[in-house]
Amino acid sequence: MSQQVLLDLDSIEPSKKQSRAVFDSDKLLELANSIREQGVLQPILVRQMGPKKYEIIAGERRFRACRLIGLSKIPAIVKSSDETASMIGSFLENAQREDLSPAEKENALIALWRTGRFNASKDLDKALGYTSGYSGAIIEAREFRDKYNIPLALTTTTIISTKGLPEDIRQRLLLRVMKDEGKFGQVRTVRELKAVIDKAPPQIVKRIIDDMADVDEAKRVVELYLQAAQNENLKPLASALAKGEVSSASGDKTIKLYTKLTQGGATLNAEMIARDLEEVKRQTALNVVHEKLIEEARVEVLTGRKSAIEFKIADPGEGFVREVSDVAWRVQKWGIPNLMEAGAERWRIATKYFKEIDAKIHSLLGYTRLEQNSS
Repeated sequence: MSQQVLLDLDSIEPSKKQSRAVFDSDKLLELANSIREQGVLQPILVRQMGPKKYEIIAGERRFRACRLIGLSKIPAIVKSSDETASMIGSFLENAQREDLSPAEKENALIALWRTGRFNASKDLDKALGYTSGYSGAIIEAREFRDKYNIPLALTTTTIISTKGLPEDIRQRLLLRVMKDEGKFGQVRTVRELKAVIDKAPPQIVKRIIDDMADVDEAKRVVELYLQAAQNENLKPLASALAKGEVSSASGDKTIKLYTKLTQGGATLNAEMIARDLEEVKRQTALNVVHEKLIEEARVEVLTGRKSAIEFKIADPGEGFVREVSDVAWRVQKWGIPNLMEAGAERWRIATKYFKEIDAKIHSLLGYTRLEQNSS
């Protein structure tokens, strides 16, 4: 049962469950001026909370506008309503008339769900007029955010787009996207990475989340892996790609080379390919070391610590390349932390070689390690 009355503004208070948190001051002033000229055309909805005490169900903007121009009374319809019905009324009134912000809409929906008055999220969808599944997706995303303390910098839509992945992968993927959301934004980046992860083996999934900053590189690695894994002879290449021992660029060139040789009549077996891949891995390790040293030299120049370095590398000859490759391969294969376990003699040989190669590369860049240390 409801009735329309003229209520004192002082007897009315906004609902603490109001879904709208922010009121646009310009629009509020515009409404106030309209009320000043034409009066309140539509009564607000309230429910009685006690003797001469009412709470707004819908119409807080009209209530605020009346206060703004100094009115003392406002037309109202006093409606018999429980708290949940009041919240739904407030939500719908704001959503239909003024479009709640995404955060306000989500908070209001979660507050309604937590009243315990809905047996399933589909019941909340029905009450609010949403397509089936909308409320459930919001609720699941909020629960996931709360469980793993996902920062607000990641939108609810972004969290929803990761649904279906294992929880640990999902959490790490969200944090990765927060650091680098790519050129198309959070949601598209997540969807593209998720599509790649769905096809990738566990080793590549870990690298996609932890190491690969570029979505296109992740796609290429997975494509090459799947291509190589389908051919029995190329499975060693698939394994190397999965472990990150071979880059996508090297993997692509390798497959093209094998295809060209096969079409030319050459016979390649798994053993031959495995031996060749050892060389590809060594070259990959060499490239990593070389790029690191080049970067160090560039830093010296760009920061002004070195002024006479010329970026000219003369052809050092096959012997030098082989020596660097051997050392780089040892470091990659044994791992610096495990060199001691390989024995003192190997440790001595490897460190000696590495220092020699390091000095040679720096020398080719125009300065010696001794000069660097003295600067």
